[in-house]
Amino acid sequence: MAKEKTTTTEKDEVLTIEGKRRDILGKNNIGTLIITGDAGEFVGSGNKGTITVIGKAGNGVGDTNKGTITIIGKAGNGVGATNKGTITIIGKAGNGVGATNKGTITVTGDAGKDVGDGNEGTITINGNAGKDVGNGNEGTLIITGDAGAHAGESNEGTITVNGNAGKRVGHDNYGTITVTGTIEELHKYASGTIIAGDVTEDHGIPWTKIT
Repeated sequence: MAKEKTTTTEKDEVLTIEGKRRDILGKNNIGTLIITGDAGEFVGSGNKGTITVIGKAGNGVGDTNKGTITIIGKAGNGVGATNKGTITIIGKAGNGVGATNKGTITVTGDAGKDVGDGNEGTITINGNAGKDVGNGNEGTLIITGDAGAHAGESNEGTITVNGNAGKRVGHDNYGTITVTGTIEELHKYASGTIIAGDVTEDHGIPWTKIT
């Protein structure tokens, strides 16, 4: 097979390459890039086109992405940092999904901690998430499973957890937090609109029970 001369597209073309766990595949990609096999770090940095990875990807997927990125496999930490496009992970993702995201991120699987830190777009995790979900969130964050501790700190947007949440939820919340299951504990300085199936320890903070 001829040696690959490029790992990205520079015009409106379709390019298929092997991943080989290389870093920075698809940097500043404009056309359509298909990566077969595992990829390394920072797939699609500055991407404005369409990238599909049929395999695992490392950290930093979609950094400053403005196009469409699909990972059919697991992804590492830092997915969608400053993303303004569309990122879909069909598999698990690591920590820090959607930091300062302004686009749309969907993870079909579990995600780690720090999901939606400073998010202004839409993030959907079709699975469980770790602690510190929606810290400084101003957009829409949906977790279809459970979330850990410290959910919704300084939240000004909408956070929905279709499962249970951990301790110290809703610190300085100015938006809406909905947990359809049980919140283990509200933060002593929880505020805003908090809706839940139940709260084990509310510290006298007002909340609305789902009936």
